[in-house]
Amino acid sequence: MSNAIFPTFPGLAWGVVKAPQFTTRIQRAASGRELRASLTAYPTYTIRLSFEFLRADEFQQLLGFFLARRGAWDSFLFTDPDDCQVTDYRIAAGDGNRNLFQLLRPCGSFIEPVENVNTITEVRVGGAAKVQGRDYTVTPTGILVFNPAPGPGQDVTWTGSYYYRCRFKDDSADFSKFMQQLWEFKKCELVGATGNKV
Repeated sequence: MSNAIFPTFPGLAWGVVKAPQFTTRIQRAASGRELRASLTAYPTYTIRLSFEFLRADEFQQLLGFFLARRGAWDSFLFTDPDDCQVTDYRIAAGDGNRNLFQLLRPCGSFIEPVENVNTITEVRVGGAAKVQGRDYTVTPTGILVFNPAPGPGQDVTWTGSYYYRCRFKDDSADFSKFMQQLWEFKKCELVGATGNKV
């Protein structure tokens, strides 16, 4: 599991596909009645990117990144430009004893943990800004550790950005040269999550 960051290039097409996936075990009786068991609380996402053009140096950089990961073997960090930050998001309320709080992010009414922090711009407890290193620290898996614990009823909020932990979906990649010094990578598929699932 590496912390290498997936490179960004201007040739990324607008046709980005993001498909969440859960795992559900379904048992169907002869009567047609179903029993279902959800095996995952949080989804993994298949993210499909299409690079319409890559200049020679960008091609080399992306190819090198793929080779360094050995295809689907190693994970990396990916910034989804449309889903990578929160602003003053309420994590929970303090109770005077609890001092560990997992960073979270909303997706509509669904909330999932953030385990790969890019930046933390601000953390507030009861509306008062806290100082990292003095009032709290952050673990590598996105847990805020407060000293002292937030008081009863005090909301804990955070502002910042995060990564998806991803891997390439396949062990092979098709880069095509369509003009002198110009390449395309039409089917770049990643599998990932806001947590460390891959």
